Amino acid sequence: MLKLERNGITDAGAVALAGTLRVNSGLRVLDLRQNYLGDAAARAFATTLVDNTVLQEIRLGQNFVLPALGKVGEGETEISKDLLDDLRGLLAR
Repeated sequence: MLKLERNGITDAGAVALAGTLRVNSGLRVLDLRQNYLGDAAARAFATTLVDNTVLQEIRLGQNFVLPALGKVGEGETEISKDLLDDLRGLLAR
């Protein structure tokens, strides 16, 4: 398990991480909760899961766009439900 929750990770960082996971042979759980991830990150992980059959769980809950002076947990959710459903389907293979 790799726990990266509450690390200020943005879509750009998640896209880079997803790219490295294409050749992953050991990591089974990735925890990215409470960062600043949106649809771009979810799409990158979905693409990675086509090649990576080892990863079993990606935790993406509580990722938000922050209002001007807000904190994680406030604001609008950024990852669309359809993309989250697609990821769940890929992980359930």
